[in-house]
Amino acid sequence: MAQISERTRAMYFAASAEAWDAADYFSRTLAKRLKESAISRPKYAQAMDDFLDQDYAPLRKAIVDHDIGAFHAAWDTLVERVNHYHHEFKVGYLVYKTPTDPPSDLDFSPQS
Repeated sequence: MAQISERTRAMYFAASAEAWDAADYFSRTLAKRLKESAISRPKYAQAMDDFLDQDYAPLRKAIVDHDIGAFHAAWDTLVERVNHYHHEFKVGYLVYKTPTDPPSDLDFSPQS
């Protein structure tokens, strides 16, 4: 879970800064970790496939397209859907929200 949370936060702030290469990296590695989590917990496999296909795909597309408006719209939907799945799987006490503090160890400012 820690790797998922760290990648999600880094992806959010990279995309918000329009550091698209970094956002792409974090979104790809996040998807990989999410797929791996479904392997280790097979009871979540179908829900994870649905989440990745329906809820995560628009976020990935926005990043690939470098579309900041679409990213934020997809992000808001993603947050809602994460919390929906938490309720569905009886962990509704885990309420995900948009992070407010960027990772202190990463710099998403334009690089030369």
